[in-house]
Amino acid sequence: MGQFLEIVHGSGQYRQACLLRNATLRIPLGLDLYDEDLESESAYRHFGVFDGEELIACSVIVPLGSGKVQLKQMAVDEAFRGKGIGRLLMERVEECLVVSGVGEIRLHARETALGFYEQLGFVIEGERFLEVSILHRSMSKWIGSD
Repeated sequence: MGQFLEIVHGSGQYRQACLLRNATLRIPLGLDLYDEDLESESAYRHFGVFDGEELIACSVIVPLGSGKVQLKQMAVDEAFRGKGIGRLLMERVEECLVVSGVGEIRLHARETALGFYEQLGFVIEGERFLEVSILHRSMSKWIGSD
């Protein structure tokens, strides 16, 4: 169903991830990922699912300290949605994070994605807020051993 890999910042796979994130998450909102400062992403972890050489899903993990991270910009290629690719990506990312000593994942979910994250065990926190021009909710999930 796809090969899961950690993506090296600055690699060809990273460039594919930026293209997918831009096409899926920014362009439909009239925004452009490349208008943002991507230099800080060298300190983040990047993950993807590939179909052969083609990146079909990706996510960015931002360290927050104290065993917490923030999931950002999860994207699944439109042609592969509804096929379990997003779930596969999240499950494998969680496995990698647990091994790295991470205990909690936080995220800002678009309102349209709340059900997806709830099915994965994330819990809504707080009120709706506007981010990149659309409504979001904060969510979190404890993945640590305690």
